[in-house]
Amino acid sequence: LPDGPFRASGAYAWYDRFTHSRKDIETSRDCLFEVMDRYSKEPSDLSRPGSAKDSRPVILIGFSQGAVMALEAGLNYDGNVKAIVSLSGYIGEPEKTLAHPKANKKIPIFLMQGTEDPVVQEEMGLSTAKALRKAGYHPFIKNIPMGHKITDAEIGEVSKFLKEVLALYP
Repeated sequence: LPDGPFRASGAYAWYDRFTHSRKDIETSRDCLFEVMDRYSKEPSDLSRPGSAKDSRPVILIGFSQGAVMALEAGLNYDGNVKAIVSLSGYIGEPEKTLAHPKANKKIPIFLMQGTEDPVVQEEMGLSTAKALRKAGYHPFIKNIPMGHKITDAEIGEVSKFLKEVLALYP
């Protein structure tokens, strides 16, 4: 559970929540590539961030800004990403995030969205699913009646999804 590289209102952030700066998102994505490399590559193969070919699998899970980053990094990492889970997330600029994705089109992508979320509205999750489908991905989307938070029910759904994904990759 890495912290974002930016500080905002006394907390860590992946990007400025008011401007949604693409530059900040790309900087954070590159930081995540380094973290993903550290955990997926052999120590002797850490010289080229974001370029793991024969690596241990990575599953990215994020909430809110972390979900944005899970999608951004997971779709663009040239490594062994086995699944992406986005909880109350979105792709802000699909034409940039999905310009040259490196993730296999069959990668399991789980989008979970609160229908009562005032921060990341349901429409943002639906437009993300639409953009992913247009790019050739097949996301699974589940909307549940909740606000901008993580609930026990949501954790249960993620657990079920991950068990299914992990069963595919013994």
